[in-house]
Amino acid sequence: MASVALWRSFSSRLLSSRLWPAATLFTSPRRLFDVQDEDDFRKRVLESSKPVVVDFHAEWCGPCRILGPRLDECLKEHQGSIELAKVNVDDLPDLAMEYGATSIPFVIGIRDGNVVDRFVGAQEVSKIKDFLSSVQK
Repeated sequence: MASVALWRSFSSRLLSSRLWPAATLFTSPRRLFDVQDEDDFRKRVLESSKPVVVDFHAEWCGPCRILGPRLDECLKEHQGSIELAKVNVDDLPDLAMEYGATSIPFVIGIRDGNVVDRFVGAQEVSKIKDFLSSVQK
């Protein structure tokens, strides 16, 4: 019984939005970063020379925990040509509202400082791949 509780605790921490990106950072050629504030968002997302996928999420959000690993796997195929910015809506609610993140997970693609595509919810891998292709164009 103790091993079941231990596994649940471990898997919950592993899948949390704060831990899975750090683990994949060393195995993935793409850049991932947590947005710290609105100024950081402007500099690292809006002024980026590469397309950026912005994942608006929350630690308590179940669908966000499902989407995170799927998004990460699909981004690996782009070999670093698209960056991933994570925005915790609990930490930056004004930024989330500015971009229309009324439901999470909410993902937008930004290229040359402009939103080029978006989706809401934990999507299937095929839809995520289509989304990433539209962001990279």
